[in-house]
Amino acid sequence: ANNQSEIFAIGATVLSAGLLDNFKGVYNYKKLQFLPDELNLRKDHWSEHSKYSEIFKSIILNLVDENPSKRITGDELYKFISKYESAIKAKEQFIITHPPENL
Repeated sequence: ANNQSEIFAIGATVLSAGLLDNFKGVYNYKKLQFLPDELNLRKDHWSEHSKYSEIFKSIILNLVDENPSKRITGDELYKFISKYESAIKAKEQFIITHPPENL
């Protein structure tokens, strides 16, 4: 299945959160219109951000590539992240030991 819109959404969410911004300027919800120039401005700010590693910044930029065929796939992203699974699981805040109470 083609999940490139979901990949873009993940990237856009991380990009917006990482810049402490929202996505409203990149997408005109009233006109249902994507604004690529606004996305490119945010991508430029993201590239210059010193808080994040170069590899993390490049992954997120790949996720929000305007061309779906150039974006990383879900499987490729999983294969990349799975290399770090043991390190992620070693951080207790990422371990869910029981179902959330509100479900």
